[in-house]
Amino acid sequence: MTEMQPIRAPASITNYADDEILFHKGEEARDIFIIEEGQVDIFDPATGRIMSSLGRGHLIGEQALFQIGVRVASARAKGNLRCQQLPLGIVRKIISSEPDLIQTGIEGLCLQLATLNHFGATLQAEESKAMVRPSLGSLSSQQAQALLKVLVKQVDPVDSCPPEELLYIKVLASPILRTMFFSEVDWNSSKAPEQPFMILDGELGATWGSRSIRVARGAVFGLAESILGRPQFMTSRALSAFSARVFPATQMVTYLSKSNVGVAGICRGLALKIVDAYADQQEVLVNGN
Repeated sequence: MTEMQPIRAPASITNYADDEILFHKGEEARDIFIIEEGQVDIFDPATGRIMSSLGRGHLIGEQALFQIGVRVASARAKGNLRCQQLPLGIVRKIISSEPDLIQTGIEGLCLQLATLNHFGATLQAEESKAMVRPSLGSLSSQQAQALLKVLVKQVDPVDSCPPEELLYIKVLASPILRTMFFSEVDWNSSKAPEQPFMILDGELGATWGSRSIRVARGAVFGLAESILGRPQFMTSRALSAFSARVFPATQMVTYLSKSNVGVAGICRGLALKIVDAYADQQEVLVNGN
């Protein structure tokens, strides 16, 4: 694994003992962390399920990158741990100076990680649960922007809007993503999206190893893989008429090669986190190891 490049911002070094909690699910996200030495388990405190185990170079607490940031899981040291802890305000300022292309890419990566966690929880529970409420599917970019302004003013926006939905609204609000429409018959034709996408309406059947799952609004496919130049994790087929917002991955990769080293590091660190989280869940949930 290629290690994440350092972010050019003042950082403190924090040490944690074995089993010490870095943060709890549902807390406001105030910092981001980069692991220097040791490992961290990302887990669901309600079930105890470990979503992923992260090591040197990984980014933790990416929800803090956004104005509305809450922890979507808990984090616990696995053995002795040493992390860089970066000031949220400075990191946000660095990212806010970047164009919409990069900000939307980072938000999309966070939503892809949430998608992967949702898949794992669904497969483990053996029942389907929607990531995003149907009422949010018909929002235009302008309506999503207006809704975000309302949510930002709330004391605790997560009470009315779960983290996955907040990320979905943020990506939906982006003016740079185009919408594509498909029928079941043309999904696997030359009209199918060659770039990563986020589902707006309709359903896909996604095959993950030996397992299959029905997925709908809010799920993100292929973004981390495109940024890292790797094949997609899953194969998919349309189960109904289908629409999606498409990420301009080629332009994102080109810009990242010229971008601030810290911003490029955040994007690649998130992409690597998704790849490794997929491998962890593949082994536990699909292969049964």
